[in-house]
Amino acid sequence: MTDVLTVGNALIDLLVTVPDDNPYCRVDKATHEMCVKAGEKILAEHVGFVLGGGACRVAIALARLGFGTTVFSEVGNDELATRIRKTLSMEHVNISHLSTVEKMTSFTVGLNFQKERTLFTHHVESPHAFDFSSAQARWIYLASLGDPWEDAYAKVVSCKKQHGTKLACNPGQSQFVKGRESYLSTLSQADVLFVNKQEAQIVSGSKEEDIQTLLAAVKAIGCGVVVITDGRNGSYAMDTEGKSYSIGIAEGKVVERTGAGDAYAAGFLAALMRERSIPEAMTWGTLNAGAVVTEFGGISGLLTKEKLDVLLSGSDVPKARAL
Repeated sequence: MTDVLTVGNALIDLLVTVPDDNPYCRVDKATHEMCVKAGEKILAEHVGFVLGGGACRVAIALARLGFGTTVFSEVGNDELATRIRKTLSMEHVNISHLSTVEKMTSFTVGLNFQKERTLFTHHVESPHAFDFSSAQARWIYLASLGDPWEDAYAKVVSCKKQHGTKLACNPGQSQFVKGRESYLSTLSQADVLFVNKQEAQIVSGSKEEDIQTLLAAVKAIGCGVVVITDGRNGSYAMDTEGKSYSIGIAEGKVVERTGAGDAYAAGFLAALMRERSIPEAMTWGTLNAGAVVTEFGGISGLLTKEKLDVLLSGSDVPKARAL
């Protein structure tokens, strides 16, 4: 038996960072829009190819924290797939269920400018014919999955019920565009549900701004623990008893924010698997997210168990408070 099975997309991120003072780019803080002047050749200060996809990043993050992880995903038959397999193997992730389809590997282009990140993602349609019949794990982490994803999500729920596995969910845009009825039956089975504030409003079918009310509205769909991340405002959680907590972000340098949500989720789950409390889990998630944004690409900065222990022993550890 392994500790965690992660299910979701495997892809390559091409990340491009544009200098903050570039005259052809600007960010409108009021509308949260990034504007790029058409027709210009814009110089990038940093470009890199890195492994992407929530299932892969969380598998690596948990492996670094000392857990056994197996990823269920698909890659194409190309050089990008070779890079994905090599990276996962080097990070001690089991890739025996990483299958190959006769298509290209999914791909994302990320534009980073003035600490803001915009992603252009192309998900290649794959069958997602995952076989969970022999899957034995303490947890399943279900991430975003490209079309057609409905059958795979249903299989995960069946696996949870059959084997008594705990389920953590972090759905993505491919799920939300199909409407609430398409994914609620899966999310309602989650022992832990991770969403950002905008996603929480979608899941709850509400435009509620009050975070405590929003936590309760999401929890009302039937899931266990609800975690809502809100960028620089930190994160919030409601436990199975309805108690709510908040925590700020870990202060420090920010290179770019790719993978912050996945790092948070991995830290949070790691704490739960070590039988820590929800407030402690929020601290672990916050520290991991704060570390990953200090380096480029969403993987390099992920904490090891040893580094996390050092941070936890410090005097300025972010701590959750009751709402």
